[in-house]
Amino acid sequence: MKRLILMLSTAVCLLSSCQNYLDLKPKNQTVVGTLEDVKLMMSSYLFSLTSSDGYPIYFNGVAMHFPYNRDAIASFTMYSDDLDMRRAIENSYGRKYEKEYYESTDWKSSIFSETIWNNFYLHIGYMNSVMKSLGELLGSYEQSDFEKIKGEALTIRAFYIFKLLQLFAPYDNNELGIPLNLDPEVIEGTKRLSQQEVYKRIIGDLTEALNYETANDTWNVFYNKDIIHALLAQVYTFKAESAAKEEKDWEEAEKHSDYIVQRYQLAQTADELKSVIRPGAAGVIKNPHCLLTLGWDITPRSNSYSFWGLPQYGTGQVVSPDLLATYTPGDYRPGLYFYVSEEDGVMYQKFEYVTWTLSDYITLFRVADMYLICAEANTRLNRPKGKELLETFKKSRITGFTTYNGNDVLDEIIRERRKEFCGEYDMRWLDMKRLNMAVSREGIDEKSQQVKTYKLESNDYRYALKIPIESELVYNKIPQNPGWN
Repeated sequence: MKRLILMLSTAVCLLSSCQNYLDLKPKNQTVVGTLEDVKLMMSSYLFSLTSSDGYPIYFNGVAMHFPYNRDAIASFTMYSDDLDMRRAIENSYGRKYEKEYYESTDWKSSIFSETIWNNFYLHIGYMNSVMKSLGELLGSYEQSDFEKIKGEALTIRAFYIFKLLQLFAPYDNNELGIPLNLDPEVIEGTKRLSQQEVYKRIIGDLTEALNYETANDTWNVFYNKDIIHALLAQVYTFKAESAAKEEKDWEEAEKHSDYIVQRYQLAQTADELKSVIRPGAAGVIKNPHCLLTLGWDITPRSNSYSFWGLPQYGTGQVVSPDLLATYTPGDYRPGLYFYVSEEDGVMYQKFEYVTWTLSDYITLFRVADMYLICAEANTRLNRPKGKELLETFKKSRITGFTTYNGNDVLDEIIRERRKEFCGEYDMRWLDMKRLNMAVSREGIDEKSQQVKTYKLESNDYRYALKIPIESELVYNKIPQNPGWN
């Protein structure tokens, strides 16, 4: 990646929000020379995750916000099989996403892939700068301060590296990982590492943070033993069937997800699940059923469409009939997730916005995900605990459910994942990728404006997003993903 120069620019923190971020207020510019300066770097970054329009943080000349914003979530869901794509932009609010829609119907969005690539590497570069600066101060601070700061940076960076690998690496080609430069002083482009090499870095960094003896502080966000276990569970689950797989992957996925299962309960009622998917406020939010929620008040393109819309006025995203058919009587999730209109059909109302308070948010590391990962891992390991966990999960979502009597526990676990996480950032798209799903759907052709059938084959090349040409291929001269040339 290109060299990133540290430049922080922000207004003074308001109210007491900075108290959660190392008790430091971001300034217009900082030259790193002391531990307090490194704390300032981290405080500014953590502030940027939930900052509003009026208080941006800039790095390398770019305003920083959490990359998985509403636009990314809308694009991921258009890539999934959970929308009726025939009706995705039929009103004025939907047409705000018109360009992405026409690129996404055939899973070929350049806007989407370039935005994700550039934003994630920007955040990785920032974490590189934090750790480089911290390393230069070695020996001049308490070990506890070091572990709190580096543990935060390691976990955040590992999260972004993992997401890039999931999205841009072909699932069946170990040699085509992602380029990865972790030294902010190196300005030359880097080659694509193998997926095994990238996973080694991700797992190594997370394991280092997990082994730190210092407990997380009140200001920490990602540096949390529970979050690290949850992230490792996700890493091993995705890795376990990939070209980079190793023998113990499913055992590791089971171990780390079970760590959460033993410590957290599933939401048992509609009200408890509602508290997870609709936090109602901006900031860093922790819920007994979700390890981390980030919310911010940044004006989106439209608060009257996508999954935050006003379905009672016909402006919501229409749910795919295939998804609706997976829910059974007694399941309380459809009543939370969808709005039924006699005129317009069934539309998403899963998420909310609160005027002047909460425009956008994301739920990360849900306890439900850990239960289903643990169920899947045990099932793949031929352990009866897989079915037991599936039944525990279904009892928490379906009134009157007692026993699963089907013959395919794994298939039922995947079905529950789809029903639970529909519309939640990249969850369904990445399940489709790792399970080599073939998808056929109808959408509107841009030129003819007629309904056309689009197909995504099993292990299709489009499951690895297109690497941006202008911002990356020209600079680094790395190979494009197969099929995109």
